[in-house]
Amino acid sequence: MKFRVLGPLDVRLAGETLALGGGKQRAVLAVLLLRAEEVVSVQRLIDEVWGDEPPPSAAHTLESYISRLRQLFREHGPRVIRKGAGYALELGDATLDAREFVSMQEQATIAAAMDEPAEVVGLTGGALAMWRGPALADVALASAGRAEADRLEELRRNCLREPREPSDRRRIGCRRGAVWTMQSRRARGRETSRGLGRRSG
Repeated sequence: MKFRVLGPLDVRLAGETLALGGGKQRAVLAVLLLRAEEVVSVQRLIDEVWGDEPPPSAAHTLESYISRLRQLFREHGPRVIRKGAGYALELGDATLDAREFVSMQEQATIAAAMDEPAEVVGLTGGALAMWRGPALADVALASAGRAEADRLEELRRNCLREPREPSDRRRIGCRRGAVWTMQSRRARGRETSRGLGRRSG
């Protein structure tokens, strides 16, 4: 199974595109993919899907979306599991294009440090070729989820601006995967702080 977020949200199995349901169910999957292998709180999922004014039935509806996604992925590797106050998408043997993109960028950085410009060009070109349009272009997300998608876009823009000289690549490199990770962690820390503040208030 292949998950693709570098463009419209897309899931492929044996060359076929899977039907992912309506817009809100797609948004749930998108958030889980942006945080693949990590726990996403129920409140965060509700905020991303319904914004500041969720209906009273939001938690129940979310459970329905999760159940449908589980049925869709059943026997194909990925699992949506409940952990504490949230859910996590375990990819199993499935692939996620955003992870492959970041991995190829990191490999390009290593190749640049070893003065292998042809390898750098090949890896960078392969990474950029994964993009099919703006990240999660067809998914409506709240500000936090959209910010994470925008960080992927920034990685692509930075990769497009990469200098061609090996010496410059050693200095700058295609290391934005690490930047994306750090920025994501900082954003998550801010979300946690805001959540604690709401609870204490």
